[in-house]
Amino acid sequence: MNDRTLVFSSLDPEARKARRNLRMLGALAAGAAIATVYLMSSAPVFAASSSSDLCKKYFQSHAYNKAAMNCAAAAQDGDTGSQAALGWMYLHGKGLPKNDNEAARWINAAADDGNIAAAALLGGMYLKGEAVAQDPEQAAKWLGKAAEAGHKGAQVALGTLYVDTSPSNELAEASAGSTAGSSGEPSGPILAEPRSVSQAAAAPDPEKAVKWYKKAAKNGSPAGQAALGEAYRVGMGVDQDDVAAYMWYTLAADQGSQAAADARALVAERMKPKQIAKAEAKAREWKSDNSDKMRLQTSSANN
Repeated sequence: MNDRTLVFSSLDPEARKARRNLRMLGALAAGAAIATVYLMSSAPVFAASSSSDLCKKYFQSHAYNKAAMNCAAAAQDGDTGSQAALGWMYLHGKGLPKNDNEAARWINAAADDGNIAAAALLGGMYLKGEAVAQDPEQAAKWLGKAAEAGHKGAQVALGTLYVDTSPSNELAEASAGSTAGSSGEPSGPILAEPRSVSQAAAAPDPEKAVKWYKKAAKNGSPAGQAALGEAYRVGMGVDQDDVAAYMWYTLAADQGSQAAADARALVAERMKPKQIAKAEAKAREWKSDNSDKMRLQTSSANN
């Protein structure tokens, strides 16, 4: 994980630079999906206290030593954003000694109290086995809660859990990002080690994978758009469709994904000029109808 990541954000930005964080994985035995996942924060409720305000202020400015005392006080008062921030600091040894038990304790407390961002982070921790024992069932549980609530990164990660792969194939780079608050934006990505999802708790179900990729893609997630493009390219959970693949790759590439741009070039080799023109028109139409979502993602990626 990256110490530059802010945990306080009312948005769900997924990448600073998608080209750094998406890896084209190619066609796997059951179809591939790009699923670099950014489990950033939704908008939890903060307690109205000076401690929570200072926790947020210092955490956003990376002044972790100053944040620690205030976050601890607000966390004890039940502020879920501060609980998540405190857990994050324990997880990474920022402002506090690294302590996996305390990290899991506070992040779990925030997730239990309904902090969707903390649920996404906790799911990523179980996915990786970081500060907790690796547990696909728990990963699916917490990612599911966050995904159902609209968390884009969790939607892509949950989709990944529904993909059937062989043990030798690494489907995704899951990133368990930071959690809490209400106004900051991330200044860097958080990447986990690649892992196989062949032992995922969710029964292999490409159609369900595509369901979650579509939700993330339509919410403006470049990772979701790239994953959905890959699904269409190889016919994973959907009918194979080069035009749709090219369209979604284009939308992801326009937000900085070099991997999606490379995949688009591959699929273009087998397309006719009329098909490419159709796909480009569809991408322009989607961008026109969803310019707010694209602006949000692009702005986040360039910060």
